[in-house]
Amino acid sequence: LFIVFIAPSAQEHRLLPQNRLILFTLFILSLGALFTGFINLPSFFGGTERYSIWLNLPDMRYPLSHTNEIILLLLNLSFALLGIIMAYVHYRKSADEPTLGTIGLWIRNKFYVDEIYHLLLIRPIGYLSHLAVFIDERLIDRFIHMLSFSYQRLSYYSDNVQNGNIRYYALYMSIGIVSIFIYLGIQG
Repeated sequence: LFIVFIAPSAQEHRLLPQNRLILFTLFILSLGALFTGFINLPSFFGGTERYSIWLNLPDMRYPLSHTNEIILLLLNLSFALLGIIMAYVHYRKSADEPTLGTIGLWIRNKFYVDEIYHLLLIRPIGYLSHLAVFIDERLIDRFIHMLSFSYQRLSYYSDNVQNGNIRYYALYMSIGIVSIFIYLGIQG
């Protein structure tokens, strides 16, 4: 707001024409923002707090005294006013980004949340996924390929036995029956 209306600028800014649909949407949003605060008006302003009562569970109600509500309200307003005053003091001189030293560096880098997230979550999950790929490709897939190769070799050797010739099948059955009789004769 201060950059647009107060800060000195080397260029001349001109407004671009807007579509009527966008203007209508912005008008509806402004009305909503204007009247939304009255939905849950605190009781010391004469409100009923129906919305917060509707959101709370019956056993989770934490009523605040009017004094606490006023203190919290004034604290929020003072922080908002402090931010507005700081923005005005800075942007009335120049439209450049403010330098806040170490705090500005932390804010600019989003309190290093992305770096911490990457260090604590992304990198370990990446290592685990590489380990899972290694186990899958080097251990499980090799075992499955060796097993299928051994079945292929077994089928190669069994091609001589199962060749579709009925005489060989009869011979193998005869050898099997004679072997059973010999076994039973020895046992018994």
